[in-house]
Amino acid sequence: MTIFVTPDLAMPLIVDTSRWQNDPDSPQDIDYVKMKAMGVVGVIMKAGQGDWIDRDFLVNWKNAGEAGLARGAYWFYDNSYNPKTQAEKFLSLRLEEAELGVWLDLESRISGQYMGWKNWYNFLVRLQQSLPRELIGIYTGYYYWTEYTTGSGIPKASLDWFKQFPLWIAAYGSEPLIPKPWGDYTIWQFTDLLDGKSYGVESDELDGNYFNGTYEQYYEYFGISGEVPPTQPEEENPNMPATYNCVTRYDVKVRPTPDTANETNLKMLKGTSFQISEIVADRLEPANPNKKWGHIFGGQYDGMYTALEYPNNQNPISTYTPIVVIPPSDEIVLTHTIEVYSDGSIKVDGNPI
Repeated sequence: MTIFVTPDLAMPLIVDTSRWQNDPDSPQDIDYVKMKAMGVVGVIMKAGQGDWIDRDFLVNWKNAGEAGLARGAYWFYDNSYNPKTQAEKFLSLRLEEAELGVWLDLESRISGQYMGWKNWYNFLVRLQQSLPRELIGIYTGYYYWTEYTTGSGIPKASLDWFKQFPLWIAAYGSEPLIPKPWGDYTIWQFTDLLDGKSYGVESDELDGNYFNGTYEQYYEYFGISGEVPPTQPEEENPNMPATYNCVTRYDVKVRPTPDTANETNLKMLKGTSFQISEIVADRLEPANPNKKWGHIFGGQYDGMYTALEYPNNQNPISTYTPIVVIPPSDEIVLTHTIEVYSDGSIKVDGNPI
């Protein structure tokens, strides 16, 4: 059973799509209206690879734009094709309309005569010549990039040249490592396990990405307009108040009851902070001291449960630290002295009024 990831919509969510998200044998296309309703603020779609255009790119481009989603495009670099030829194919599309920029996807390990950073250079220079005012970026993973640059003896000046392009980094489950020459990322592909059907695509899974910043910074960075989601007022919680601050040490499942005899597609990623109202025993084995569950307080999983300690896991699964509440002092502090005299006069702090 696939355990889908629920994104944190406090961060701007971008998805990326390709022909794999649309079944060619079905009559419908990707539902970008539904995707936007799920909180997605932008989509970066595969434009092509090698010497061919992705079969769904043009219709995806049109439909996403009509749905009001900001769009970007990426080209999957194929080591078997001349980089300038690939760049020309990419440039044959409507890239001036790419609000989220155009991206060179570097991940293929299939050998070819055009493999390596010198060829990437030629591809990017060709894009710069035709798109001098457009945002051009690089998608890659830490280990792939390091292997084919610093691991292949690239000169420092050549490596530093690539820093001008924003980094879209792939790293699932935990904060990404940042390869040289960058100091930070612009977009982080944090999962390939969004629930595709819920987001309007026909594949079971969908890639999810966070922009590295607030919604205001997202709109400013890409030079687009949009609305910042309103902050939802805190609802009164009928459960006990929060008694523990918790942080997940791994990706952890969230369940409707405190036991494993139930289905769930929900989980919190490693490093997620949350609160619980109480520590409870396992519903099916309440006498087992090695099974401890947290009753989640607040947030999108309010009222649900996650395991804090469980056999065959490295415990604790999530750290849990008691919340110390300092009660207000009952001491009465004298702030003013009011004196009332028999003649009806009044003084406050010795001063007549």
